Amino acid sequence: MKKIIAFTWVWVSVIAFLTGTTFATPQPRVVVPFQMQHQHMFFQLTINDSRPLHFIFDTGAAMMVLNPETAKELGLSKAGVVKAQGVGGTVTAPRYKSLRLTLGKIKFKTQAIGFPVKHLERKIGRTIDGIIGADFLYRYVIEMNHDQKELRFFDFDDFRYQGKGEKIRIKMKNRLATCRLSVTTPDGKSFSGRFLIDSGAGDCLDFTNHFTRKHKLTERFSKTYRMHTSGATTTKTYFQMAKLSGLQLGKYAFGGVPISMTNTQGGVLGRFKNGGILGNRILKRFNITLNYQKRVSYWEPNQAYRASIQNDCTGIIVYYTPDLKQLLIRQIVKGSAADKAGLQEEDLLLTVNGKEVKAKDKSWLLKLMAKPGQVINFKIKRKGEVKQFRLTAQSLI
Repeated sequence: MKKIIAFTWVWVSVIAFLTGTTFATPQPRVVVPFQMQHQHMFFQLTINDSRPLHFIFDTGAAMMVLNPETAKELGLSKAGVVKAQGVGGTVTAPRYKSLRLTLGKIKFKTQAIGFPVKHLERKIGRTIDGIIGADFLYRYVIEMNHDQKELRFFDFDDFRYQGKGEKIRIKMKNRLATCRLSVTTPDGKSFSGRFLIDSGAGDCLDFTNHFTRKHKLTERFSKTYRMHTSGATTTKTYFQMAKLSGLQLGKYAFGGVPISMTNTQGGVLGRFKNGGILGNRILKRFNITLNYQKRVSYWEPNQAYRASIQNDCTGIIVYYTPDLKQLLIRQIVKGSAADKAGLQEEDLLLTVNGKEVKAKDKSWLLKLMAKPGQVINFKIKRKGEVKQFRLTAQSLI
């Protein structure tokens, strides 16, 4: 018997040797550190031997986006224009061709569109040179490892997944990957659909107009509130915010997930017939491997998997000032604690609960405003006049 076992292992070893990679741990071609800042993943690359440029890694970006100011700095010439589709609408943007992109050992030529990113910079609080996603995802297997804060790029031919994550099939929609989700509304009804895997979206889940109307979602929530957002492709897009009873992704389940519903007619949320967008507030709870060539993904819960999902309880949307050095109120939700207290849009935040508020304090402030029952004292500047307000945080949904 011992001889048979030994003989069997010899043949296994021979097979492994002949196939070369059967038992080998796949080695990434490049490992790139990233920083997480306000639900967005930042890493560095170069274009045409430039300085290190700060890019957002965005699985929802079908084409590379370049900040027009960065394009001007690099001396790039426009090669016509192209219509680009965002979340809420469409914009005509300049095109830049034959860009030599370098990321460690990875080098290739690509093209980009010039897309204004001022709205994102004021939301996130840092300068942005560009956004990239599909250009990498169609060339490499990519692992987004949030535990180690690393992007790992593997060659398709050499890659074999060896982790413990669940295998989830993906389907492509205009160069972008979608996965199937099931959602449960407070009235106990469940609906399923395909959702765009979008690491460039800072929300949990956004429903398309089609999915919202098809399942009459706005009628299924007793508590909602209205807010708006604006960006490069639209002036204002309005959303109804609510909270799901349940969200199911493969074998993984979440409760109390905040969502948005829109009636926009343009952009991804207005024109796509899928379920919507699965954003980074859920994605960052997994180490995710995406293999576009085989149309498969792997999802392994990470250290953040069981962390509670924060929900604003004040009705205050905070942005950075244009110079990114201070914080101000960008939006007040009607009927919220902030609205009742008398706070207004464009109020500049000076102190909160006696603490001087600086740009670096946004994360601290968001956590504070997500605590129901928390008494919060604001000192603000409004049109040159200093004022003080007091409110008690209360859940909006």
